[in-house]
Amino acid sequence: MSTTLTESTEFDPVSYDALLSFDSRSTVVLTVNNRHARRIVSDLSLVLGSSRKVVALPAILPWSAWIRQMSDQRTFLPEGEMPSFVLDNFGAGLLWKQAIEHVEHDTALLDTQSAVRLAIEANRLMDEWALEVPSLLETPDYQRFRAWREQYHALLKKHRAEDANAAFEGVCAAFERAQLPLAKQIVLAGFNEFSPRMLRLLGSLKAS
Repeated sequence: MSTTLTESTEFDPVSYDALLSFDSRSTVVLTVNNRHARRIVSDLSLVLGSSRKVVALPAILPWSAWIRQMSDQRTFLPEGEMPSFVLDNFGAGLLWKQAIEHVEHDTALLDTQSAVRLAIEANRLMDEWALEVPSLLETPDYQRFRAWREQYHALLKKHRAEDANAAFEGVCAAFERAQLPLAKQIVLAGFNEFSPRMLRLLGSLKAS
């Protein structure tokens, strides 16, 4: 099992045999998705079956599920300022719809639901890849999206709510302050590239 990171980040490759030698209680395997997590569990079971060993498997879960777990852990931080509400995808969509309709109150959109879906993805990509658009390069469409985004963030603040995107930011900040429990061994599997936000989090884990 190996992991390919950017030039600025280096991790050692880990074989299945080496993974099974780690203390399962202090090891976490983070995968790119659910399917890859199931594949690793299956592969490790085959390795153990051929060797006839009985070894406890480490926690193996997708990156996104781990982020949710770590976000839940923030609830127990004494100095943590957790939101009153955590929005699921449906709730975030409703809030985006309110934000868009507030900005576009004088304009009739042909397909508000499509605008909501596009806005949610654009907002996530902006934060995931640390994107900034210089003022000279702003298009009318981007300025419109920026107004939606600002109104959406204002509504989140008003309702003391947090969506999955904001939760990721909260997890990054908590790890940078060394406030969250950290597994002794963290293994990454199935990733072809890492966004700047992921590298930011991984950097704080390495520094801990």
